[in-house]
Amino acid sequence: MAGAMSEERKDLPTFGRGKYFLTRILFLRLLGLVYFVAFAVATTQNKALIGVDGITPFPTRLEHLLVQAQNQRFKAFSENPTLLWYMDWTDQNLLNLSRAGLALSLVPLLLGSCNGIILVSLWVLYTSIVNVGGTWYGFGWENMLLEVGFW
Repeated sequence: MAGAMSEERKDLPTFGRGKYFLTRILFLRLLGLVYFVAFAVATTQNKALIGVDGITPFPTRLEHLLVQAQNQRFKAFSENPTLLWYMDWTDQNLLNLSRAGLALSLVPLLLGSCNGIILVSLWVLYTSIVNVGGTWYGFGWENMLLEVGFW
């Protein structure tokens, strides 16, 4: 009986890469697509929505968060992590975060595979945007994307 089961397993196609090879490719491509759309939206709309001269400027939000953290940047960072705490608060840096995410999201989208460094980088970049986005990034799908990207 044991011999028959091992013969059956030899007949199953594994594509030489494990049991969930195709599922992993599909999942990573779709995750890359969702990140790509999210960063594309951020690239085109952030300046008008949360830019320095936008409807709700992110520097004003960061200043408010810094006052709440008693002017301690590390405490402010631990409560609202964003790379912008350690950069100049300009529209260009906000755009650079979006463009970097846009470029990195192409890796899983086009290749169907990537390493943990790319996935962590995508998560950090999008977290950096969401945490300064205020009202514009508080709808729910942003948090769901961050949760899926984290796990």
